[in-house]
Amino acid sequence: MSSDIRLLALLLLVCAAPVTRADPLNIVAVDMRALDDPSMSGERLVTVRFRNVSSGGNAQPTVTAAVPTGFDIVPGSARGPGASVSYSSDGGDSFVEASDWNFSDGDPVTHLRWALPGPMEPGVAGIVSFRVRPATE
Repeated sequence: MSSDIRLLALLLLVCAAPVTRADPLNIVAVDMRALDDPSMSGERLVTVRFRNVSSGGNAQPTVTAAVPTGFDIVPGSARGPGASVSYSSDGGDSFVEASDWNFSDGDPVTHLRWALPGPMEPGVAGIVSFRVRPATE
């Protein structure tokens, strides 16, 4: 088999391999409001509204949000409809599943990512949320 034919066969295999990727959703709005409960003094709720603006179904939808500057995430506060949550401490370059994240190791969370159940049809919207408190120096 010539090298050209081998290269073509390899390209066909790579192109035919199923690709699994997470498709980001369009962020519509991010809101932050103070919580009134005295036991949550200084905490704020951050809500992220999203919408699937793709023309086809979104097989593996994800939402990514930054932790507001000057705040730390409240451990275990991330919520999303059927979502698995992961955290980043490097500006969103890499993520660690919530179950493997150690909040006490000193690395502050810079970004959260919710992997939502799919497929998600075009036009579907939703909300994910998390709580923050003022950062300690």
